[in-house]
Amino acid sequence: MDREKCQRHVDNEYETHENMETIQSAMKNMEVNEEDKEEYNDLKASETLRTQKRFLVVLVILLITAFIFLIILTSLVFIHYSIVTSQLQQADEEKAILVSQIMTINQTLELTCRRCPSGWRMVNSFCYYFDNNQQTWEEANSNCVNTTSVLLILDDDKEMKALVPLIGSEHYWIGMYRVAPGQNKWKWINGRDLHFTSWLQNEPNNLGNENCVEIYNGGWNDRICTAKYSYICKIPQQYC
Repeated sequence: MDREKCQRHVDNEYETHENMETIQSAMKNMEVNEEDKEEYNDLKASETLRTQKRFLVVLVILLITAFIFLIILTSLVFIHYSIVTSQLQQADEEKAILVSQIMTINQTLELTCRRCPSGWRMVNSFCYYFDNNQQTWEEANSNCVNTTSVLLILDDDKEMKALVPLIGSEHYWIGMYRVAPGQNKWKWINGRDLHFTSWLQNEPNNLGNENCVEIYNGGWNDRICTAKYSYICKIPQQYC
């Protein structure tokens, strides 16, 4: 029996030893697995980091490319704007030159083309005929009408001053008359009221039923219509 007990003890010891070896082997395997797992995790982390770095590099390259593209696009837009601005400025300058040339041509044509009939005098934009044949006021008016003109009607003081040097001290009938005998109201022969006056001193005085008007020495004077004086006819300038 002691032998059997001893044998069982030996067997138990053997089994215990085998179990220990099994446990140790299992523990070693577990340690190996843990190391493999850690290595795998390290590899995975390393691969992830490399992927992130590659992505970051690509992103940086894309950003740099986009920035360069924006610079190029901005430069092209600026160049195009500069070209268009220069062209518009040049067009404005050419337009101004053309307008100036047209105005010069028009002025030249106006000066060269406008004319008065032979024997008439050009003053500003009208033609004047100084007829020294002595006529009554009615005869002078009729003679002007027969030449498709009018007995002198003065539009303003400016026209009056322009003619004074040509008239001098000579007496000329003009196209003005008294509206009614005894009244100091006057009209031009076209029915227009007077917008300015240039009477000589103490005129009109209505001496001897003076219902017509003459001009001399830079002013107006009322005269009897049957008196005979030179006269002035007036027409607009003619254009070619």
